[in-house]
Amino acid sequence: MIPQSQPRRRPRHSELKILVLLFIFLNSFLVVNGQHGLWVEVGLPGLGPMWSGGHPVFVQGMWHSVKVSGVDPDLGVELELDAGGGEYGKYVWAYNGTFREETHGGFYIKEDLCSASGDTLIFHVGLDWRTPLGNWTLTVRNGAVEEAFEVVVVQAEYHATVQKADVTLWQEPFTEGAIMAGMPAMTIRNNGNIFVRLEVHFSRWEENFLVNLDRDTLGPGDSASLRVGFRFPSWRPMRTVVTGRVDVIPVGFVESPGAFNVFTTQTFMFDVHLNVGHSGYELLDLDLFQVEYPPIVQLYLGKVRDVPVYLTGNCTVTVTVHGEGVSIVRTSIDGEEFNVSAQVRLEPGNMSTMLISVRPLAGVEEGKIRIHLVSEFEVRDVVIKTKLKKQPTGSPPEGGERPYGLAVILALLAAFALSLWWSKRRPKAGRGGQK
Repeated sequence: MIPQSQPRRRPRHSELKILVLLFIFLNSFLVVNGQHGLWVEVGLPGLGPMWSGGHPVFVQGMWHSVKVSGVDPDLGVELELDAGGGEYGKYVWAYNGTFREETHGGFYIKEDLCSASGDTLIFHVGLDWRTPLGNWTLTVRNGAVEEAFEVVVVQAEYHATVQKADVTLWQEPFTEGAIMAGMPAMTIRNNGNIFVRLEVHFSRWEENFLVNLDRDTLGPGDSASLRVGFRFPSWRPMRTVVTGRVDVIPVGFVESPGAFNVFTTQTFMFDVHLNVGHSGYELLDLDLFQVEYPPIVQLYLGKVRDVPVYLTGNCTVTVTVHGEGVSIVRTSIDGEEFNVSAQVRLEPGNMSTMLISVRPLAGVEEGKIRIHLVSEFEVRDVVIKTKLKKQPTGSPPEGGERPYGLAVILALLAAFALSLWWSKRRPKAGRGGQK
């Protein structure tokens, strides 16, 4: 069956109304952006066009990229930015085969960054930081065509905020290596309307620091994360703090007289703790010798625990060890046992290990290990606190076996034997349930 042709539907009144409104809207859009087909875009280089209330935006004191489209370059093009006069209230830039500025001796244009391609010109021009703020008129002249655009000049704003955390890096003594922090030292956010550049510096050993900055230039609203690390030389045990500094530097401003006093650098500080030694240990750091020791150790009743203490330096030291509330079972330095006191020669670049084996005394919750150190010029005491700790139920003491393992096995065997004995004594049921 051949379908019959349908009559053409006439547009409804409502559809015609929508088409008329659409035509009016598009026509008004073209008028706002140039009755002669001209189009102007203004932005900071690398940022793209900026608008405020539908009008192009200039930023006081900054370099801009002004894109003019729909022109005939052979007829010459002139841009006049006017706020009603004054030294910095009017700028005129032109193109006639070459780009130039005609009002301030060429100071506010960078000819080498301007370009011409087809019916589009890009002017790289700047405004002085003393340029008045507010609504301006940008007039574009191209041969007999003249078009005026309303533009806005706003103040340059640059205000960074940070979230920071101090960094702690550990390295073994007399060991070279690079250590990188796992967490960011700082997160920086640019809350302004211009670009800023980030620079990171340190108060000392700057050549040893590693800087991981995911971006060093921030546009408006951008953020950057900073992680730091350090290349440790072969250092003796030490603790030191280095101050880190992040400079947030405005970029892209016109370097006219006085501009550097306006576009100043923001500075944010953070600390980097460089710790060479054993993590969790305290350090007695003297000129001739150093002692690393744990501030507190946990003991279990009836168990012996070995407590390492590390000695470094460049001298001879007499060491005396005794306990309070604990029993000193044995002491040794580099494997050689001694009773109460010993003398050790410390050499640069080497580390001696003193091992103190202790057992807690019954009924004493807290005790102390006292280490008395005497060198030619120094007399010092080091105290290691001990604390009696109850063994968790079902867990073995440190370095020991489960105390109830054998008893549990014997109990299970006894239960099994009892079950067999009981099953033999029970009378067996006969058929039909009769005994």
